[in-house]
Amino acid sequence: TVHGAHFLNSSELMCRFGDHVVDATFVSSKAVSCITPPHPEATVHVAVTTNGLDFSAPGPLFRFRSALAVTAVLPLSGPDRGGTKLSVMGTNMANTLELSCRFGREVVRAAWVSETLVECETPARAPGPVAVEVTTNG
Repeated sequence: TVHGAHFLNSSELMCRFGDHVVDATFVSSKAVSCITPPHPEATVHVAVTTNGLDFSAPGPLFRFRSALAVTAVLPLSGPDRGGTKLSVMGTNMANTLELSCRFGREVVRAAWVSETLVECETPARAPGPVAVEVTTNG
């Protein structure tokens, strides 16, 4: 979501990420929603147009990162009361303020060790399998 002022609900509403232009969805006169285009890792300015021609002055910066992937977790199980230190291995794990592990719908803070390893503590939950995910942006 891009926040600003005086956005119009127009068929020409678009966002520009660096040199890449994508369609935008009108949310309100103060917000539009854009889906980021495929882009190599980089930091770019974001701009908005309501007429398809005249873009706003370069606005906030957006950082494209390489896709994060989880390849393994250890240990593979722990007590349902939680508290197990979990090592999550993968690729492109960035050290961000929002770095977290997700167990189903439960989100816990993660500690960055390297681009291939983060650690987190399992939350209490009912016994059974659960998907484990890592996010760098919440």
